[in-house]
Amino acid sequence: MARTEHPTVELHGLYRDVLRDPNGRVLWDRGWNQNTIVLNCRRLLAGFMAGPTTSLGIQGLRVGQGSDAWDLTSPPTPMPTQTALVDPNPFLVQRGALQIDFLNGGTVTATPTNRLQIIATLGPNVR
Repeated sequence: MARTEHPTVELHGLYRDVLRDPNGRVLWDRGWNQNTIVLNCRRLLAGFMAGPTTSLGIQGLRVGQGSDAWDLTSPPTPMPTQTALVDPNPFLVQRGALQIDFLNGGTVTATPTNRLQIIATLGPNVR
């Protein structure tokens, strides 16, 4: 499933400027505004995710079977709040069995970038 990201549209932060006098009264409040998270933030996040095996980055990859109902219809769009697979007994590919590389375009590089390639080789009888 290919998806084009628009970093300055999808990923953003929020800030609010409020000026108060010495007594705490609000003199002006400019409200909440979006700020732009630049591509280097994505490089930082990718670095955290790809970090060494002792880090809090990617610890493994769960692989499971989809719902039988998806043979008749398309799978639903995943929700950002989703925390589990449909399969109640997914297979776990441990971190040590994953190959995690940074990509610059389509080329693997040792230099951190904002894109990761994660390769998991699954053997027989893995659903």
